[in-house]
Amino acid sequence: MPRLFRLCSVLILAVASSLAQTAELKVLFITGDDRAHSWKQQTEETKAILAEAPGRFAATVHEDYSIFDRPKDMAEYDAILMTGSFWDSPGNAKQKVYTISDVQIGNLVAYVKGGKGFYAQHLASASWRENAAFSELCGRRWTKGSGHPARKPFEAKIADPVHLITKDLANFTIDDECYSNFGKYREVEILVTGLSDSSKKDEPLLMASAYGTGRVVINNFGHDRRALQTPELRVIIRRAVEWAAGGKVTP
Repeated sequence: MPRLFRLCSVLILAVASSLAQTAELKVLFITGDDRAHSWKQQTEETKAILAEAPGRFAATVHEDYSIFDRPKDMAEYDAILMTGSFWDSPGNAKQKVYTISDVQIGNLVAYVKGGKGFYAQHLASASWRENAAFSELCGRRWTKGSGHPARKPFEAKIADPVHLITKDLANFTIDDECYSNFGKYREVEILVTGLSDSSKKDEPLLMASAYGTGRVVINNFGHDRRALQTPELRVIIRRAVEWAAGGKVTP
């Protein structure tokens, strides 16, 4: 019995030591607008998803992208997460048009290429559609000609069962929008797909890629809280953010 007690004590101390050595990943939400969705709801729910892994993430929310003017402040974070969409083309007279300066996009690109993470969720990849550097950063993104059929439940298929983000996950059903016809700007790893009623093809819905020494994840899921409450998607989001921020995924 004493021997078993000592063994249990050693195991408990080992686990505690491992957890203590795992520093929180500092992630910054960039949000504040979205032409077709509730950016507040998306941001709140995504932040709640990260909070389901206690001690793994420290999240901060900025409701604009002015920090892109301050690379030293950006460097404080392990990853930047976009849960809003900032359009640089007019939709109607009531919609604000956003532009990103050469300095701002240059700082964002340098931030990721220098070893940090970038994660764009749902319509966030439609931001600054006319900006070539942002397109290159995303790798694949919403652009002219992109769209989706009517929202409905569909099967999300694991296309890469080896990647750390999707390892050991099975196909799942999700009630969401199945985006299609994304623009292609560089090669990415396609992790999850869905059959689109619009294109009649399996469309990439979750993509990951290296960019310089950093990492990029484009997650097309997440139309609203109902979609974000899908258990499998919650696991994917936590893994995707952790992978973008540090290149690893905690078991």
